[in-house]
Amino acid sequence: MSYDTSTFADLKWNLQLEGVELSRIGPDEFINSTPDLDGQYINLVVRDLLQREQVSARFDQFGVDRFTFVHSLSTIWAEQLGHGCFIYPYVGVAAGTIIGNDVIIHGHNGIGHQTTIGTGCIIGGFTMIGGSTKIGRFCHINIKTTIYDRLEICDHAIIAADSVIRKNLIESGTYATVDSRKKTVKIK
Repeated sequence: MSYDTSTFADLKWNLQLEGVELSRIGPDEFINSTPDLDGQYINLVVRDLLQREQVSARFDQFGVDRFTFVHSLSTIWAEQLGHGCFIYPYVGVAAGTIIGNDVIIHGHNGIGHQTTIGTGCIIGGFTMIGGSTKIGRFCHINIKTTIYDRLEICDHAIIAADSVIRKNLIESGTYATVDSRKKTVKIK
């Protein structure tokens, strides 16, 4: 199914026309209960990276099928697109890319060829990721970030808005570009 929608309300309305009821559940409620998931499709829209990791692990524990939503104005040539992804409008993903489960890619992004994006990542809008890049699991790449070709970003990395990443990030933490020379530093 393909829908011309960019908001939760629009998606809910379109799915209701197909006889599908869309509802939200808080991550704490899901993590702390044994869910009744029979006949349900689930999509993970949780921004906190620790909660995303916990809920994603719970999905895997219960063998939950997740639906993947790709906006009709996006072009995805991925070799592999995981379950539970949410891809907003105006996203271009080049051939040979592998996208893990539960990934959110906001609008106006370009992702280069043969890139790997790990499970649970959130990629903010207006971000450019060069080809052959490897992004670890449960990373948050904020809006208007540029990541050069052939780099590796470790698991649990948070990259601040407007950053330019020109080197591998090998240690979990928060990174930002801090000066006119575009030097990336770990700030937390």
